[in-house]
Amino acid sequence: MVYAHSNVRFLYPEKLPLAEYAHSAVTVFFVLSGYVVAFVVDRRENTPISYAASRASRILSLSIFAVLLTPIIDSLGRSAAPELYSKLIPSDYLLVRIVASLVFLAELWTISITTFSNVPYWSLNYEVWYYVLFGIYCFVETSRRWMLIGIICIILGPKIVLMAPCWLAGVLAYRWKLPLKALGTWSAVALWIISMLAFAGYHHFDLMRSFSDEIVLKYGGEWLHTQLHFSRYFAADWFLSSIIVVNFIAIRHLANRLPEIDIGYLAWINYVGGLTYALYIIHFPFFYMWGAILNSMEPGGEKYALTVTFALLSVAVIAALGEWLRPRMRRWIQSLFESQRFVRWCSRRIANNA
Repeated sequence: MVYAHSNVRFLYPEKLPLAEYAHSAVTVFFVLSGYVVAFVVDRRENTPISYAASRASRILSLSIFAVLLTPIIDSLGRSAAPELYSKLIPSDYLLVRIVASLVFLAELWTISITTFSNVPYWSLNYEVWYYVLFGIYCFVETSRRWMLIGIICIILGPKIVLMAPCWLAGVLAYRWKLPLKALGTWSAVALWIISMLAFAGYHHFDLMRSFSDEIVLKYGGEWLHTQLHFSRYFAADWFLSSIIVVNFIAIRHLANRLPEIDIGYLAWINYVGGLTYALYIIHFPFFYMWGAILNSMEPGGEKYALTVTFALLSVAVIAALGEWLRPRMRRWIQSLFESQRFVRWCSRRIANNA
């Protein structure tokens, strides 16, 4: 996704290979997120408090930086090369954009509020609510679970709900135990190859845009096609998610055949994995800003390489701040939830609703 978003003409004049995979990368991210969250609920975050504290600190430790820094980053870039921002990057409704992004309400129903130049942030307005809904499913008693899920889905609207099966596909990939026992090694290899061929075929035949143009636009009309925004490819995304699930199941089976990774390496892998969230959430504003600062250079390989390098270094600083803040925020949130005052408040609320 980061690679695809670096494919802007003021950096490099030609289309980069495989840059059209950007939306598919988001679908992969949704499936992977569902898989990871299902894993941590199964292994670590198996109480409401630990789940809420971990998920909230994971998101907020960087989303606050991303939302508040993006208009500042845009201002720096705009002062260097205003023509790059004038038509494409919004700067109006400053407070509305910041508040909507901070509380993840920028994609409700037909609303689509862009977080300034941080276009990829849209998916976080989906992702957070999948965390909430899954938490309710896992930790709220059955008599109230589906009522709460239904109410929240009505509030969120069709865009977020239509993409939920992609996230749930990741949960399915983790919880579906049967193929792991039934598959042999060579069957798993064959399944992985089939999934990769299916992934290539999906893009070769451009099923994403075929569905968007031939189904949604043709039968739903231009208004629906426009209002669905990033969710207009939803059925194609469901199909792609099923391909990814098959891939994950095959890889998971093959991974069980590999020797265990040394605990020291695992710590580094976990740390680097944590840094990728920052890369996902704030790379695009830095691409624009550094591209604007280097605007006197001709678009080409040198400008592209310098811009990407400076952007990645900038993201690394934000990532380090987020990783420093995350455990401290988690402990603070957990202590808040466990405080006697909070418990008494919850008890009163439950008694009043009983």
